[in-house]
Amino acid sequence: PVVLFIRILRPLRLIRFGRINSRRIGHYVANTEIYLCERDLGIQNAYTRDFFYNKNIVCNKQLEKMYARILNVYPFVKYLYQANRIIAGGEKHVITLPSDRDIYGQVRKTESHLFFTDEEEYIGKQYLKSKGIHDGDKFICLHVRDNAYLNKMHPKLSENDWKYHDYRDSCIEDFLETAEEMTKRNYYIFRMGSVVKKELKTNNSMIIDYACNGDRTDFLDIYLFANCHIALSAGGGPCSVPLAFRRPLGVINYIPLEYCLVGFGINDISIPKKIWLQKENRFMTFREIIKMGAGKFLTTDQYQELGIEPVNNTPEEIVDLAIEIDERLKGNWMTTKEDEELQKKFWDIIPESNIVGKEKGIIGAQFLRQNKELLN
Repeated sequence: PVVLFIRILRPLRLIRFGRINSRRIGHYVANTEIYLCERDLGIQNAYTRDFFYNKNIVCNKQLEKMYARILNVYPFVKYLYQANRIIAGGEKHVITLPSDRDIYGQVRKTESHLFFTDEEEYIGKQYLKSKGIHDGDKFICLHVRDNAYLNKMHPKLSENDWKYHDYRDSCIEDFLETAEEMTKRNYYIFRMGSVVKKELKTNNSMIIDYACNGDRTDFLDIYLFANCHIALSAGGGPCSVPLAFRRPLGVINYIPLEYCLVGFGINDISIPKKIWLQKENRFMTFREIIKMGAGKFLTTDQYQELGIEPVNNTPEEIVDLAIEIDERLKGNWMTTKEDEELQKKFWDIIPESNIVGKEKGIIGAQFLRQNKELLN
């Protein structure tokens, strides 16, 4: 009856129902944030009144609180959503959230939507002070994806069930050199993650293994990403959190190739994994990757079946990317004509699609300089 009454009201006010993908943090943040951007830009119909419900699992309780401040999110909406889908003719009352690909550069055109209360700001600042970080000090959030989170938080029948994601994983040891280098540039480092496979071992007091030291909370997961000066991420959903707060983002080991960073912030930079062609004992060019279809491969088996192997970025490549972001933010970065040509060559290879639009991100300059042969 409620749904039928809402349909009668449609000429006066369109009421819609939608489901937020709250199970995994990447979609929880990115899809919802891009919806909010579309609402600001008038792409989502301003005439509507939208109501949402979360999936049965909410991956981060702090985000749940924050979205409730800016969206109509209620458990009962689930039943209205389901009833509307059962009764024919309800298509106009369904909200379909956009994808997590910002192909139209909407994040750049809008302000951040999530915010902290005064009490939350106080708690967050007190935590930073307990780590020796005061107003004016800068810190970096570093997140390196491995398979520990999925295996523990979303277990299937066995660990093998998540192996299709292994091609996306990285090694935390490859990032220690970058962490050490950035402390020399007066940054503190927070190694992020709710469940991780290995500790980040170092005697450097400016590098804080937050993922392993017992400090981790849902609140701090969001607060730290929201207030960092730079976020560095080796794939994985948490990189969507700095996106939502418009923090500069560097993405390492990006894969598949056609999912390289698009839109988002003007200072965001990414570098992709390279692909090793085993039978010819060489790296594939980017054009070969696209032609083979590997630019969209989303399972480990797809790579193995064709005898190709994703190769992680080297520690040196990661350092170069972090330095480039820092220098760009300080206004010291000088882009050469060759750099502009290399960027154009790269994006000319990547076809426009529903995951790659006209708004392009930046590929690490030093990475392209050192891998010119992959642009042939």
